[in-house]
Amino acid sequence: MKRWVMIEEIFSLREDIRLDIIIDTTQHSDWEQVRAIYLDELMASSERHGIWTLYGSTFPENEASLRAQSACGFRVMGRRARIAQRHGAWRDTIITERRSKIAGV
Repeated sequence: MKRWVMIEEIFSLREDIRLDIIIDTTQHSDWEQVRAIYLDELMASSERHGIWTLYGSTFPENEASLRAQSACGFRVMGRRARIAQRHGAWRDTIITERRSKIAGV
């Protein structure tokens, strides 16, 4: 089973840091376990480091990922048209956001 998380800083000012979160769960179907392993720890860690906003970008058909994000307090912010390629085709993504109730308050 291949599992990894990547966090990439995409925007930073003194008090505003925005991170891209990529979770690859190839051949992994248990999103509750993924949420427990990755998203819950990611949120706790980001808050310990004063990061108050996390963003997600998810292909629309990845309903399991969108449900996992929703369960973790992410909300849908919108849809980006033709922003990502998959198998050579330009695709839309759903943008989600989670604001901390601890960091940056």
